[in-house]
Amino acid sequence: MLRALHLANSGQLDQAEALLRYAFEHSPPNLEGLLLLAQIMLRRGRTADVVAESIMHLGADAEPALLYRGLAEVFERSGERKAAEAAFRAALEQNPDDPRIALALASLLMRDDRADEAVPILERAIAKSPGSAELHSAVGIAYLECGWLDAALAECTAAVRLSPESSDCHCNLGVVLARCGKLAQAQEEFQKAQELDPESAVVRLNLAQAMAHLGRPDEALECIAEAARLAPQLPDPHILAGEILAEHSRWEEAAEAFRQATELDRTNCSSWIALGDVLAELGQFSRAAAAYRQATELAPDDVYPRLALARVYQQMNAHDLALEEARAALELEPNNPEAREIMASIPKH
Repeated sequence: MLRALHLANSGQLDQAEALLRYAFEHSPPNLEGLLLLAQIMLRRGRTADVVAESIMHLGADAEPALLYRGLAEVFERSGERKAAEAAFRAALEQNPDDPRIALALASLLMRDDRADEAVPILERAIAKSPGSAELHSAVGIAYLECGWLDAALAECTAAVRLSPESSDCHCNLGVVLARCGKLAQAQEEFQKAQELDPESAVVRLNLAQAMAHLGRPDEALECIAEAARLAPQLPDPHILAGEILAEHSRWEEAAEAFRQATELDRTNCSSWIALGDVLAELGQFSRAAAAYRQATELAPDDVYPRLALARVYQQMNAHDLALEEARAALELEPNNPEAREIMASIPKH
């Protein structure tokens, strides 16, 4: 097992797979070995269906729920979301009383903006495990995403009552309170969550948002700086800082914040658009155009960066380029009034 892991980590995937398969021929495979084989097969380009079939065949004597759950986690880490969902559902079918599987499946669905599908899964799990604070908190957030604020508040309040020492439960209650407009109470919950888990960047970001909405931007920015220190790989602190700074017309600082966000995640279209907007406010039109072009490449069907790019091209007197982007915007939205206005305003040759 260790030898196979070493081979896989050094990029010798074919040798690692061969070694594991040889070992499985001579002794019953364990769960850890099967899941390592699944990772290796995915890295070698096998489809998720082929991997699942092979692993379930090799692990015929293993506990099915555990094997499906492990496979689901491997698939999710590899970006195979559909396969992960199918494996979590199979695991839940094998062991419908395991709240951990229900939570994992619901979390996956909510990350895909499918809270309405997560709700019944969590409700069934709560019926079987009514004392689980984690389940009550999770269904509260699912209700929130569905727009059911009263139900969300009731469930997240129940979660805190069941587990007053849980930072996650206090944080989720704070999120619901903030959405309900109860910002002072939300801040209190985030502060409790921070006391319970001072190393959580997520808690600090939520607290910063509450502070910003309460008109305390400098304190919010201090909180965000600490979140960035705790999670230097995350773009989220820089995005939030940029939004707060831009709201207060601190354009240079906002531009730097969004620039850092794009360096940490070059695939986030919203960060490139925000950077372009701030640079345009600074009158740095060529740099703004570069940011908007990145956004159009990442989201070719989004009309906003096309229009923004057309506007900055107008500022640069690059009328042909502005016309091209306005036309592209009209192809996406034929009745877009701003695109038509831009085209009408461009001098005719």
